[in-house]
Amino acid sequence: MARYSEHYTDKIYQAAEAFRTNCLLRDGSLLFENASVWRPEVLDRIHNAFVATPDEGDRSFVVKFKDQIGQAGQEVIRLAAEILCVYFLFPSNVGGARKRQVVREVLGWAGDSLPESHLISGAFSKGIGSGGQGYNTRRPFEIAFLIDLVIAWKKLPAERQVLVASDPWLFQEFIDSIEDAESKQLRHMLLYLLYPNDFERIASGNHKRRVITAFSGLIDSEPEDEDRAILPSDASSRNCCQTRNSTSTGRLLLRRGTTTAKARPRGRPWRSSSTRSRSSSTARGKTFRAKKLAERVIRSAALSQMGPARYFQSQPAVAAAIEENVRRLQLHPAYS
Repeated sequence: MARYSEHYTDKIYQAAEAFRTNCLLRDGSLLFENASVWRPEVLDRIHNAFVATPDEGDRSFVVKFKDQIGQAGQEVIRLAAEILCVYFLFPSNVGGARKRQVVREVLGWAGDSLPESHLISGAFSKGIGSGGQGYNTRRPFEIAFLIDLVIAWKKLPAERQVLVASDPWLFQEFIDSIEDAESKQLRHMLLYLLYPNDFERIASGNHKRRVITAFSGLIDSEPEDEDRAILPSDASSRNCCQTRNSTSTGRLLLRRGTTTAKARPRGRPWRSSSTRSRSSSTARGKTFRAKKLAERVIRSAALSQMGPARYFQSQPAVAAAIEENVRRLQLHPAYS
């Protein structure tokens, strides 16, 4: 799966890289050029205002958030808005308009705004995968986890930060050192956003375990590391999976399409050669799509009957079944 997506997501990866470069490796900003927002002392202030004094009332998140940090000064408010930007980068089940609205409202408490032209505004247009309803309802805990993580990160020597940031597995080791990391969806989201070639776009540890269970026949032994276990061992394996995958939970679902063709009614004049040429090209396109549709139907049936492990171990047999069962049938124009 990795960088596979149904949408244009390049801006999301660019925003994630800006977070790594400007906010983790420096004390800079995700939204404001030449500003110093992610400084340890500002992180400590937002920790005291938000993490150390939680509001467990039943009011909305934004209302409570304003009470907690709305009077803490521009630096803390800007940091709060940028933390929300990181929180919103991955999930696709929150619309871009809503993401922008929340961030702009928080920035407005300090007299700032989020321009439409900003990279983050563009990154909010699409998401990587659904975080589910739980990611929204547990927002205070996910944000508190991010604050704790960055505070711990800032305590590392600069040389160590550079080393860990350049190595996906060292960063995984670091992020898992934060208390209760495994229960946080943001743990999985951050690993993917920062290292999309090494971690799958799955925002749940439970979903990763389900993938491992489904493909247990392809794994030699009980995996010690779930992220390594679901990582294809080579590029060809990943490409094979990408052509058949369309969900962030790792389920193998085959897209179904349709193709239609109508016979030329009797008595209609022959079209010009240029029109016939375009029509011929369209017909070839439909034939191609029809063949691909037939292949997907057969592969879907084979996957359902064999199970994932046997299916991937039986690719020659599946290919032979496709070859034997896909036929081209040409009907007379008078057929109706």
